[in-house]
Amino acid sequence: MSHDHDHNHDHDHNHDHDHNHDHEHVGFAQQRAAILSDLQKVFEQELAFREWGRLLIELAKDKSGALRVADVVVEEIVDEALVERLFEQPAAGQVMSGLPVVIEALVGLAGDADLEKLGGGTFVRFEAEDGDKLEFLPGLVRAPSVGFDSVRERVLTQARENDLVTRFDLAGAVVQTDMELGALRFVRGETPIAEGRQIVLGSFAKPARAWVWAAFNPSLNETAKARASALLDAMPDRSAWEITTPGLVTDQPTAWALAWWVALENKLLGVVRVDTDDGFVVLGVESIEPR
Repeated sequence: MSHDHDHNHDHDHNHDHDHNHDHEHVGFAQQRAAILSDLQKVFEQELAFREWGRLLIELAKDKSGALRVADVVVEEIVDEALVERLFEQPAAGQVMSGLPVVIEALVGLAGDADLEKLGGGTFVRFEAEDGDKLEFLPGLVRAPSVGFDSVRERVLTQARENDLVTRFDLAGAVVQTDMELGALRFVRGETPIAEGRQIVLGSFAKPARAWVWAAFNPSLNETAKARASALLDAMPDRSAWEITTPGLVTDQPTAWALAWWVALENKLLGVVRVDTDDGFVVLGVESIEPR
């Protein structure tokens, strides 16, 4: 164990489909909550649940193809001696041996995640009004750096205040862009309503729950990567590992917040999202001129 920190007649059919989908989503949420509730009780009994903040479980297949725990990382430890002692007990080993099946189920309930690409899962303890609760994140998600954690709420507040769709009346517009040259257009229907300039900040892939900074993305041309790299180099706080790491496993809100952080620190207008087949690309907007 390591410690680190359109057809109209289709309407009713579609409505029924959406209704069923909503029920399905609720069912998944209930299953997920039940699994985590049961697991929390086990963690409280055997793994000193209130003495750590984050448990990263790396999985790998053995020779028979079965998933096994390959590594365990405990972060945000409160009582290191107690955690060390309990995690070395046979009971902890039994808990660990059952986690691959649990993680496989939780990742399956996430819907669009790919366990082979994720490589495992992360259990997080968070403080709720009625006591500590266990949460699960697909993938090996490290604890946020002090630098990012300290500014996250401010960044999200500023992101809401500087929302470009609201400021420039871009609702319903499609984003068109030249990744290399940075040209940007907003088109509503067949009509261009605004033009501008952008710098690619990064991309998020849902199957792997991975955020990759554009500066390190091999599929981008050198011009776009250089422009993106200059933004990261200009960040005043270089202590945050999220900024110096080429890519990281995280959730969508965190990826969005990181992109906004870089945009705000570089005095950009804001960011826009362009959806892709398996995720999205985030563009930092330098300028917007209504047509």
